[in-house]
Amino acid sequence: MASNRSKSSPKTKTRPALSFEMAAQLCPNDGLAQNVAERFGLTIPEYDDIRLAQVTTLQQMATAFQGSLNERAAEMHFQRIVGAIVGSAIGAGRFYSETVVKARNRPSRRRR
Repeated sequence: MASNRSKSSPKTKTRPALSFEMAAQLCPNDGLAQNVAERFGLTIPEYDDIRLAQVTTLQQMATAFQGSLNERAAEMHFQRIVGAIVGSAIGAGRFYSETVVKARNRPSRRRR
């Protein structure tokens, strides 16, 4: 005999939308990045050059796709590309934030 119970659909967890604002909150500002690099002897990435290269690449892609993709297809494509770039920045920011928390929670070693 068939059951009359309704089956509930599986619950999916919604993820927060990725945004530039989220990336900015997680990533260190220029001054902090400079201080961290100096303190640990790291090379400071050329953020302005990286940003310019990404913008230039996106513009070149948009120009190349003109007439090849309809508006909706181009919109979907660029949402995915920009989403990946922002997602990468957020991942780097999360890594930085988690590393800071771990460093702060570590017992400090003081010389006597």
